[in-house]
Amino acid sequence: AAYMERAASRAEAPRARLALMLCWLLSAAERQADLFDYLFIVPHDFAAQVARDVQTPISLLKRELADLVPPGEVELRAAILLGGM
Repeated sequence: AAYMERAASRAEAPRARLALMLCWLLSAAERQADLFDYLFIVPHDFAAQVARDVQTPISLLKRELADLVPPGEVELRAAILLGGM
């Protein structure tokens, strides 16, 4: 999450921040595909144990999407982006 936030901090507009986050995620996926798959793609129950106020890569992605899409579509669009990777 810290790396994604650092990448996003280089832009001010929500769309540009989201693009920088996605570029970082794609780069991470290329470098360590198995780790990326485990952390972002494979469903597991660990997410329920993370406190809501803890920033995770997915929560940061959803935060940026919230500025760009209707509220009811944030979860779906985040899933589509991650699935596309």
